[in-house]
Amino acid sequence: MTAARHLPIPGNYGPDFGFRHNSTVRRQVMNFVFNDEGMGGYINYTGATTWMAKNCPWVKGRLWVEQFLVPLFQDIHAEFKDWEILPHNQFQRLVEHGTATIGPMLSIGGIPAKREFLTALGTHPFDVGFGYYLSTCPAPADAYLPILDYPASRMHPPAKKLQGKYVVFTAGGTTPIRTMRGRDLNPLIKHVKSLGLTPVFLGKRDLLLDGKTTTKFADDTDYESGVDLRDQTTVKDAATIMQHAACTVGIDGGLLHLAALMQNSKIVFGYNVTSIEHRKPRRLHGKTVNVALTPEELACTGCQSKWKNMLGHSYDRCFYQDNRCLDLLFADDSLKFKNAIDEVLK
Repeated sequence: MTAARHLPIPGNYGPDFGFRHNSTVRRQVMNFVFNDEGMGGYINYTGATTWMAKNCPWVKGRLWVEQFLVPLFQDIHAEFKDWEILPHNQFQRLVEHGTATIGPMLSIGGIPAKREFLTALGTHPFDVGFGYYLSTCPAPADAYLPILDYPASRMHPPAKKLQGKYVVFTAGGTTPIRTMRGRDLNPLIKHVKSLGLTPVFLGKRDLLLDGKTTTKFADDTDYESGVDLRDQTTVKDAATIMQHAACTVGIDGGLLHLAALMQNSKIVFGYNVTSIEHRKPRRLHGKTVNVALTPEELACTGCQSKWKNMLGHSYDRCFYQDNRCLDLLFADDSLKFKNAIDEVLK
């Protein structure tokens, strides 16, 4: 694809875009609202917006996101000069009336938006983004996550103290069923240190403004055995730290999807309530090693991806109230994850 396809020039579109030669297409200002999700979902949605910016240059995009994500998303869309990244709290004041607004909620700031009914409960959020913003599902075969490359010189000051290589653990979780416990993490901390690597802990409480998600950390984790950067980093800080780590380790969550954006990043990605198919990073760069149970090990593994129309059940908690998927995923002193760390470091 040539750079010319990115230029915001009205008209003169041809077969490369599926039109007849020299077709004139009206320029369109469109508002794409990212809400009703978490950071991991929003990061996957950028696969749709960057694909759109490349393949639909008649669209002048206005992307509305949580304030804390604005700098990161400006970097993701930096090559598309006709796109703007704007904070939710400015929607009422800055939205151009008469322009189309698309998002998963019925209204944003009192202004109606189109309601979409596809969700990430049984679908990859990457495909959800294409469903929401391009009415296309699944995503096109040539669509992947964008790539960010932050130099190590931008490393957050406390991280600059790290000596040698290090491994990042995404220590927090927004729900108990997707939060690594101390008995899960502590064997991995010891394993990483035995390899001559420094454990680093990332995560941040109360990251979203909607009040729906509050990151919590296991109190029984041996944070003192590594470098504890919890609640000390911005999103871009965390992205830089994970890009230059030997690897990042965790269970499906926003930080793992953030790590997946970064050039040459290595990830040990754990799954329990979701399947690999519905959460594995859609990328061609870096390296991902997946850790999941088989149905033979636990019939209900990947429950969120399998079960449909479970009215009254929230996947924030275990249906059987025993969190057996976590117990088995980290069985034998977290052996599956130890093996995955060894594999991703090869």
